[in-house]
Amino acid sequence: VICPPFSSLPAAVSLFEGTNIKVGAQDVSKFKKGAYTGEVSVEMLDGLVEYCIVGHSERRKYFGENDRDVIEKA
Repeated sequence: VICPPFSSLPAAVSLFEGTNIKVGAQDVSKFKKGAYTGEVSVEMLDGLVEYCIVGHSERRKYFGENDRDVIEKA
C-alpha cells in the first residue's frame, strides 16, 4: 500500500489499477463534512481508496493529535 498526497490519489489509483499495489490516503478528517480548510473528509475518499493512515507519528508530533483524535477519525 502506498499513500501519496491527496492531490495525487486519482493518478496513483489509475497508475496502479490491475496491479498488486494498493493506494491509500495519508490522513482523513475527523469531521464527516463541512468547511474545514485543508482537511480531507471521508466523503472525499469514499470510492477512491480503501486504505488510510490514521494516528501517524507526524500527525501526533506536529498537530498534537492523540488517541482520542484517532478514534474519532476511525
